[in-house]
Amino acid sequence: MRGESCTSLGASFAAGFAGVGFSGVVSAVSEREERRMANATTATITITSNDEGAPSTDVEVSGRGTAAPEGAGVVATEVSKVELTLDTALPTEQADIDALRDQIIAALSEALGIPISRFVGVTLTEGSVIVSFTITQTVTEEGEPTAAEAVATLQTVIADTATPNPITDIAPVTAIVDNSE
Repeated sequence: MRGESCTSLGASFAAGFAGVGFSGVVSAVSEREERRMANATTATITITSNDEGAPSTDVEVSGRGTAAPEGAGVVATEVSKVELTLDTALPTEQADIDALRDQIIAALSEALGIPISRFVGVTLTEGSVIVSFTITQTVTEEGEPTAAEAVATLQTVIADTATPNPITDIAPVTAIVDNSE
């Protein structure tokens, strides 16, 4: 990617994402640009799909950047990473797994009073059913709980075994682990 312009990076990314093979377009690099790039950091972003057998796309990016975003217009947001263990078996058919994932997300949304869109990276794995997910922070809806408040509410809802809730209607919860940093 060395010397590749943003325009050619975007074109390469778009072509690769559409499933079309591509090779990077490299422009001439001046001596001054060579010195500037010596201090640059390079990373690879891999874009994958949940669809079985779907290809992945690797995109290389580089820049000088900072250790953490800062400055005008940058809003730091917290997220909460959670693992919830349900006492049930993971279905074997992908359509059933997808339906269970959607049912769990809807139940979490209802129980916590937050939109479905705030649950990202939701995965189900065997071991009973381990549901791993991230609750994003809201910056748009006043009155919605923060990600940390949503986790605290989840723990309270699950601990209250006397009151039915949409999560335990799916299956008993055997563990909640807050993996937030």
